[in-house]
Amino acid sequence: MRRFAFVLCTVAFMGASAQAGLIVDNGTLDTITDRTMTAFRVADDFTLAGPANVVSAQFWMTIVGAPSSFSGNITYAIYNNSAGTLGSLVATNTVSGLTPIPTGGPSGGGLGYLVQFNLVAPVALGAGGYWLELHEGTTLTQDDFSSVYWATSAQTGNAKQDTVPTLPTTNTNKELAFRLFDSAVGVPEPGSITMIGLGLVALGFRARRQLRRG
Repeated sequence: MRRFAFVLCTVAFMGASAQAGLIVDNGTLDTITDRTMTAFRVADDFTLAGPANVVSAQFWMTIVGAPSSFSGNITYAIYNNSAGTLGSLVATNTVSGLTPIPTGGPSGGGLGYLVQFNLVAPVALGAGGYWLELHEGTTLTQDDFSSVYWATSAQTGNAKQDTVPTLPTTNTNKELAFRLFDSAVGVPEPGSITMIGLGLVALGFRARRQLRRG
């Protein structure tokens, strides 16, 4: 019986640990509005209750047209919060080869997608307020004229936007959908998943045998 309980605890732990590295949750894709990530520069604020290393990010976007409209490149930037606006730049870089994951839900005039990526290098931040800017392309000021948008979450807020190349300052009265993590995003390789599954099955059979003997 104890071994059977151990198997259940193991499964529960694996499920609970999926979001273990979550440090900022700004909500998920809404079904109403979004903000262009090409012709505009767009940013939203977040607050850390304590020191953290930002290692990876997820955000929700919409694409009007074919998924190929997305170049696979995202340039990110993190800024200090300066009296409710974007302050000094903390870190910026570009990640490439990203594949949008369909979410099955529309937002605005396009279809919804989840994009997740690891930062080029971890960003160490102290407690306090910051801003995250995401832009489609290899620079923060590039406009490739594609129909790619950063989806908003359901709540109202103070996300900023302005046409490129201007730093975002205009309040959109919305919140943008994103999450930040202090661990790498991704899933185990298929071989690892298989080994974990076989191990759990073996433990289950062993627990059943123990129950019958008892």
